[in-house]
Amino acid sequence: MYSHKTVLVSCNIINYPQAMPLATAILKSYQPWKTEVEIILENFHLNDTPFKAAETILQYNPDSIGFSIYIWNRDFLVQTAELIKAKNKDIVIFAGGAEITASALSLMDDNNFDYLIRGEGEIPFVKLLEFLTGKDKVKPGKLLNMSYPNDLELIPSPFLSLTLDPAEWDGLLWELSRGCPYNCSFCSESRGVKGVRYYREERIRKELILFEERK
Repeated sequence: MYSHKTVLVSCNIINYPQAMPLATAILKSYQPWKTEVEIILENFHLNDTPFKAAETILQYNPDSIGFSIYIWNRDFLVQTAELIKAKNKDIVIFAGGAEITASALSLMDDNNFDYLIRGEGEIPFVKLLEFLTGKDKVKPGKLLNMSYPNDLELIPSPFLSLTLDPAEWDGLLWELSRGCPYNCSFCSESRGVKGVRYYREERIRKELILFEERK
């Protein structure tokens, strides 16, 4: 019996073969309470409307909603959050993604967002779920502390777990590493994280075999 329901929301520019919700699928694969927390993935495109997105999300009657925000979908998802809060102010809304990492302070005063996650989302996401499900009584601040897994092998593969079924897509987003050897001030790609981390070859081989099997 699930005690908490979360909808993780992606929004791509258009519906094309690689428009898969990889970031949110990784979060779903990473969370440890499979029988207690139900995580639903919803994927929209800019040819949808914030009204349609809000209505679709609300049909799940979620306890919390997470948005994966990038520069191209920011306006769309900010409007969606506003519509959802107008319908049900008790739903907890949080956001992560490249736009939050680059410009979290710009949403600090937006009351439609309860929590903001900068950088890699796995550990802060689980910390937030611990609070929302009552496992941790200490309420986090609106801007969650940045933290990331040093060893990428701690992150389950969204493909090998079939959180994402490769057979459903004509193209794939395939994460082989994280980070950047540079530290450019204008870029948020590796902000707060130094160096490059790689997935091990054994995992990459297993994923490649799965892609072959699923055509």
